[in-house]
Amino acid sequence: MAKTALLFGSTGLIGSLLLEELLKDPGYDSVKIFVRQHLSLKHPKLRQIIIDFHDLNVVKAELSGDVLFSCLGTTIKTTPSKEVRRFVDYEIPVQLAAICEEQKIETFMVVSSVGASAASSNFYLRTKGEMEAAVSRIHIPRIVLMQPSFILGSRAESRGGERIFGLLFRGIAPLMFGSIRKYRPISGLQIARAMVSAVNNKPGISILHYDEMK
Repeated sequence: MAKTALLFGSTGLIGSLLLEELLKDPGYDSVKIFVRQHLSLKHPKLRQIIIDFHDLNVVKAELSGDVLFSCLGTTIKTTPSKEVRRFVDYEIPVQLAAICEEQKIETFMVVSSVGASAASSNFYLRTKGEMEAAVSRIHIPRIVLMQPSFILGSRAESRGGERIFGLLFRGIAPLMFGSIRKYRPISGLQIARAMVSAVNNKPGISILHYDEMK
């Protein structure tokens, strides 16, 4: 039976690629995206819902479906405030997971990060780790935590430093084995396709690193 997908973060690198995959996947007859303003994209399956991310309850009636994908994310460059970054990386995903439980949504999938840990001294990794811990305590039949390392792909905003770092990372990736293999760079498209496939994971909590996403 065809499913309904709910997607948050559809304008980012992973989210935009995931949206393309969902729209062409015959397993979905409806794709709802929750955005601050309408995208120019049009598709028979697509529904765009304007949302205030500070008040998700306003659109709770629209949050009905089979799978909720959370691809929201921030960077220090675009969002210097730690408070705002925590809101995006922790508060929103945890609220969405709670809504999944309330609305009986079977699968919740969220993009986190390799190295995520509530005990980390790094703000970003600690926030992601705390988010994972909070989400994991919520009763949803299937939870999938995506933990990519450096993400390759074309972004809307220019990130010269990241392009250089990406080239260096690609060069050393073949030398990364054993416990550091999960830190290999991976493309946004591979992550998006892995998220589509992970909908079929067994019930429970799954953590996907480089090898599982490839």
